[in-house]
Amino acid sequence: MLTSPHGDGEYDDGTYDNYKILNYGFRLNYYFKIEVFMPEISRFLGIVVYMLYNDHSPPHFHAKYGEYKITVEIESGVIEGKFPRRALNSVIEWYLKYKDELMDDWNLAMEHDALKKIPPLE
Repeated sequence: MLTSPHGDGEYDDGTYDNYKILNYGFRLNYYFKIEVFMPEISRFLGIVVYMLYNDHSPPHFHAKYGEYKITVEIESGVIEGKFPRRALNSVIEWYLKYKDELMDDWNLAMEHDALKKIPPLE
């Protein structure tokens, strides 16, 4: 196994040499520690949007902004969690623009397929 230039297993492109990504939304390191893998589908204005494989219904996505986290139901738009107002407005605007693409990604996640990136809010 090659070691990374940083000595921590991470290369400059964000890949890891000591992790194997499993197609069920987990990654397994060589010490057999299982970690939840959060496939990122978009990133904008410091907000990271992701979905989890094997997640519960109803269809939803997660967003993280610093220490804040929310969950947004795709069909109804119901939001749970806390987010700063400006960041929340940006997520809502992005969600309304890409609602169909989010549902497509949800279906891919339920099939354990690779998710498609969604353009950021411009």
